[in-house]
Amino acid sequence: MKRFLVTLLFVTLMLSLCTFTVFAAGEGEPNDKKANATSISLGTEVTGNISKSSDQDWFKFTTSRDGYITVDLEHEIISSSSSYWRIYVYQSDGVTSINDYDGYWTVAGNQNGKTSQIGLKAGTYYIKIQYNPYNHSDVSYTLRVNFTETVNTELEPNSSAKKATQIAVNTDYNGAVAGSSDSDWFKFDLTSDGYISVDFLHEMISSSSSYWRIYVYQADGVTSVNNYDGYWTVEGNANGRTSQIGLKAGTYYVKIQYNPYNHSDVTYTLRVNFTESSLTEYEPNSGIKKATVIDVNKDYMGAIAGSSDADWYQFTVPADGYITIKFDHELISSSSSYWRLYVYLADGVTGINDYDGYWAIEGNKNGKTSQIGLHAGTYCIKVQYNPYNHSDVTYKLRVDYTETEYTEFEPNSSSTKATEIKPNTDYLGAIAGSSDADWYKFTLSSKAQITLNFYHEMLESSSKYLNVYLYSSDGVTESFKNSVTGNNNGAFDVGELSAGSYYVKITYCPYNESDVTYKLNVSEKHDCVGKWIMSKEPTCTEEGQREEICSICGKSLKTETISAYGHVSENWTVVKEPTCTETGYRYANCDRCHEDVQEVTEILPHAYGEWQVVSGNKVIPPIVKEQKCEQCGYVNSVKDWSYIWITILVGLAIVGVGIGIFNYVKAFKSKN
Repeated sequence: MKRFLVTLLFVTLMLSLCTFTVFAAGEGEPNDKKANATSISLGTEVTGNISKSSDQDWFKFTTSRDGYITVDLEHEIISSSSSYWRIYVYQSDGVTSINDYDGYWTVAGNQNGKTSQIGLKAGTYYIKIQYNPYNHSDVSYTLRVNFTETVNTELEPNSSAKKATQIAVNTDYNGAVAGSSDSDWFKFDLTSDGYISVDFLHEMISSSSSYWRIYVYQADGVTSVNNYDGYWTVEGNANGRTSQIGLKAGTYYVKIQYNPYNHSDVTYTLRVNFTESSLTEYEPNSGIKKATVIDVNKDYMGAIAGSSDADWYQFTVPADGYITIKFDHELISSSSSYWRLYVYLADGVTGINDYDGYWAIEGNKNGKTSQIGLHAGTYCIKVQYNPYNHSDVTYKLRVDYTETEYTEFEPNSSSTKATEIKPNTDYLGAIAGSSDADWYKFTLSSKAQITLNFYHEMLESSSKYLNVYLYSSDGVTESFKNSVTGNNNGAFDVGELSAGSYYVKITYCPYNESDVTYKLNVSEKHDCVGKWIMSKEPTCTEEGQREEICSICGKSLKTETISAYGHVSENWTVVKEPTCTETGYRYANCDRCHEDVQEVTEILPHAYGEWQVVSGNKVIPPIVKEQKCEQCGYVNSVKDWSYIWITILVGLAIVGVGIGIFNYVKAFKSKN
């Protein structure tokens, strides 16, 4: 019985040892070099120890699918925070680190250790456990390679553009920066124009210091999308996101790198958000030669990525008119100026006001330029940060354009560049800044009484805001000056002026400025001299119109309608001749308008013969007469009363004879 119990105890002990071997296999010495590496399974624990300072433990594992690993190293705790072990992970050659550098993870004596997350393609890899040169312990450790299958992870080695992990937009990818010499590169393709932003989410660290840097490069993997080697920083206790970046269809790169002064290998999630759009700035556009071409009256999105960044736009005014530029942005709780808006001529150097002025945009307000009159042509806009404040929030830019000839045209800040205007006509304008001036030139063909009418958007101030000057033809001799207050318009009678050219100048008052829109009208009173002008030429089928215009002021005095000319041709082609019973038909090509003309010819008159009396006589009318058409036989019958006088004469004669006989008889009886 005792022998049986001893045997049973031995078997139980052996089974327990076998069970331990399944879940925590030994390292299998000797394994102090790659060639003798112990093969281990993913997710399986293996035990080992560094028996002496010259010892190394090598392990080999294989992944059949893409995914990521972490390596756990648990050990008997040592009462020291110093580093005792180093964990190296190599590629299949057992020499090249999976991070393209000979980096390692250290394990302290009083803590267990774990590598950062490592994305790997399917293949064979090696792990080396080595002691720290300054500390050594031969206590046992337990090693475990944890594996998660996924295609949404960085895949080491990816520490350069050539080895970048290919990713899809609008998809989350996991990664980790393993050490100070490590960087993670990602490559993505855009099949259409639009804009991106890069989200960087990570395990939180209780520090507001910067831990990561996000770089975005063009297809060469060298040139930043913003024409400078700028980056976005991510703090330890907050997730990060780049500004909005407008990009043309193509290939681009994202690089994740640690901050030189802080580092953490915690896991992060990277996502390139993409929105297809043709209404955005396109990086790089930090110079006039690379300006994003935009259309007027459309909204475009953009963002200033950093202090060295600038966004340039180019637009075309199709005809004379005026613009205003709207700048809307995500509001910031600060009244300080954050952006500057410049407008240039086509050269990208000359300000539209002959000076390098700008409009400042505050953080807590949207912005708008003054009204700017421009001739048809190409112009440029530059958006730049304020030297003392910066924000990369998204903004919306819009060039509102209105076609008109009745506006000032920049640049017009001198008499030689004055805008030509007509008397008795309203013109719009605005003073853009303290160094700006608006000059106008008008010409009188005869002596006239002149009034300068000045209207503007009202301000809540009675202070003087604008000065109005009148100059003689030399543009130097001042003949009139007056000021306009903020809460009043102005009507200035400058008296009678002789025929000739004159100038009007509008400027700020020295201590008050406002770029509100104003309206200028040079009112001229004179005796109008009419001159007829054909306002609409008549055609063969449509009436025309002529107008009597004053040759001095252009006022319309009278209008008259002119009858249509009618078609004319000397070469008619007769299709059917008219008769005395049917109309005819002919056609021709009009000699004046060259249109094909069809015309119906009128019925011809009957060709009657001599009148024939068919009944009646000259004594007792009427006489019925007939005449017959020799062409168609039509009979025209009439009653002729022309002989009624014969009947009357005969009647009168009979009455006279009767009266004579009556008188004779009466006389005869009286005698007897």
